[in-house]
Amino acid sequence: MSGLFSIVVFIALNVIPADVNVFEIADPAGGTVNGKPVEKVMRFTKQETGGWQAVDLPRDELGTFSLDGNKLTVAPPEDERKRGNTKSMVASMDSMLNIPNEVDWTSITKLELKRDGHASLSRKPNQVSVELTIGSGERSSKRTLIVRWKEKEQE
Repeated sequence: MSGLFSIVVFIALNVIPADVNVFEIADPAGGTVNGKPVEKVMRFTKQETGGWQAVDLPRDELGTFSLDGNKLTVAPPEDERKRGNTKSMVASMDSMLNIPNEVDWTSITKLELKRDGHASLSRKPNQVSVELTIGSGERSSKRTLIVRWKEKEQE
């Protein structure tokens, strides 16, 4: 699990509304098909355990993600667990982000990275765009991923 991907998943798990059971992280510049850009999408589905099973669409299971404070844990996918790989990976966001003590995830617009860079958050209905800027000046690079979800249907 890359550090930047971990940061985006950590932000996503904190910004999605509590009543959401499925969300996606989309990379608009995820790849190309026949020379045309295509969006790469990962879908996260809430589990009874409270974790979020992630699938790299169309079908590759990535594992189950969960938060404990500022620690992001990823349990291996079911097929790997069947082969005996039961070791979870844990990423401490405190080592990657400067996280304020009191964070209002409904309105935060920027998080500084421990290394040179930041994550900027902008909101629209049912989505948050996360623009990661790594480095500064001429050597900086940017990547935008979109966290999106559907409104819970009225019962």
